[in-house]
Amino acid sequence: MKMLGDMYEKVLALTRGLNRAEPSVAASTRTRVKGRSIGGRLRACLHFGEKGSALVEMAVTLPVFLLLVTGTFSITMALFAYEQLGQAVFEASQTIQDSRGYTSDPCAAAATSVTEALPTWSQGNFLYTLQLYQTPSTSVSYGPYAQSSFNCPSFANDLTQYQQGILTVSYQYTWVPSYMLNLGTGKLTQARAVMIE
Repeated sequence: MKMLGDMYEKVLALTRGLNRAEPSVAASTRTRVKGRSIGGRLRACLHFGEKGSALVEMAVTLPVFLLLVTGTFSITMALFAYEQLGQAVFEASQTIQDSRGYTSDPCAAAATSVTEALPTWSQGNFLYTLQLYQTPSTSVSYGPYAQSSFNCPSFANDLTQYQQGILTVSYQYTWVPSYMLNLGTGKLTQARAVMIE
């Protein structure tokens, strides 16, 4: 404790620009030294004690911590969007399953189902693909097309009971900016198998 007290005294002396003599020397022998610059005083303070090191540690770790927090937030938002897209594609595949004999355009019905499930998403960023298997080895594919051109009235005639198909929906996702870094866009894709009933 005494050693810390002595260092504290030295720091005070340096900040005031005084040269403190040892306690055994008489007070009259204390002399004034040349004043230090602010930078010199700051360096002197940072070399003694714990106060300066905590500031340096925070200055080094804070940007890394902020990068980790914002990166985690960005990835969490992307995973949440991926799950929302999966639920919307599932609902669209259910629409196609039940559309035989009830709709003239199963592709438009699927696209409408997705846009109703995700009303706040940009509809121009969706790409749809519908693939129907006529036999296990042959299939008819329509897409990938944007929502405005995703119409397939001819598929309504191709739908047969117990026919299998795959509905694939892709979305151009824009990442949440992470610590002043714009990560651009990425593609979220979900596919669901369809069994026509």
